[in-house]
Amino acid sequence: MTMRCLIWVFSIFSMTFCYSQSPIVSEIYFSNEVVTNAISEDKYGFLWFGTDKGLLMYNGYEEISIELPKDNRNVKEITIADDKVYIGTISGSVYILDLEKRTVLSEISPFTKSPISSILIIKDIMYISTYGDGLYMLNGKNKLEKVKGLVSED
Repeated sequence: MTMRCLIWVFSIFSMTFCYSQSPIVSEIYFSNEVVTNAISEDKYGFLWFGTDKGLLMYNGYEEISIELPKDNRNVKEITIADDKVYIGTISGSVYILDLEKRTVLSEISPFTKSPISSILIIKDIMYISTYGDGLYMLNGKNKLEKVKGLVSED
């Protein structure tokens, strides 16, 4: 009984020193009124925002606008992998940006009329899903093809 009482007193005493940390949350205000569609964080901790008016990067102090062609500024998807930023737009285009220089390396012209919903990079293959037009695959040889069905490993 003394051991139980001792454990109970110790646990009550130790709980008085335990407390949770308060989360630190701060709001980010952009200079223009935008609708944010996608958010991603790169290896440096910078935040990338896909908005209805283009691509913005926030470095902790200021927003930096990343130049995209005027007809494809409504960004729906951002994926960051291998020092590249992959951008999917509402008009069905995909842009590949250099993470360091923040410049467009290549563009996959609108290959669908549907908005890009997600981009996944596995090894040297890019999978691009769309809203309503299915899944596309871009292999290492820059050959874009629509995935007809899923293959079983059995």
